[in-house]
Amino acid sequence: MAKKTLDHIAVIDFGLPTREDLVALAPGRDLDVLTLVHVFGFTETNDLSMFVHDTYKNIRSNDVPKFSTNMAAAWQVVKYLQKHDTHVGIHCWCNSPYMYSVDYQVAGQFKPKTEGPFHTGPEAIIKASLLALLEVN
Repeated sequence: MAKKTLDHIAVIDFGLPTREDLVALAPGRDLDVLTLVHVFGFTETNDLSMFVHDTYKNIRSNDVPKFSTNMAAAWQVVKYLQKHDTHVGIHCWCNSPYMYSVDYQVAGQFKPKTEGPFHTGPEAIIKASLLALLEVN
């Protein structure tokens, strides 16, 4: 089954997709932009050239961190969420590198576990982070 992209689901102004559509999204720019907007609170400028934030340094649209494909970038998301009372746990079965389960805790409450297949650790971390936000909003 082909992975979905934001072009295939109803997302307006980078709104959070449904749980099912989020799990089906392929790692890459779409997940990275959703993370930048919904986890870190950036907004895109009218000319679509930059993501801006009141506190953080602005990020050019071409330079969005590769949260969903790079473990170091994904780990920055985990650290950020921990500072904001959200814990994301990720577990990998040693006999199957493509099966991860992710769980998350928001404000002391454990939320439903989602199981892969997620193909990489960064993909699982980013999807768990966005799923946690779906539970809050």
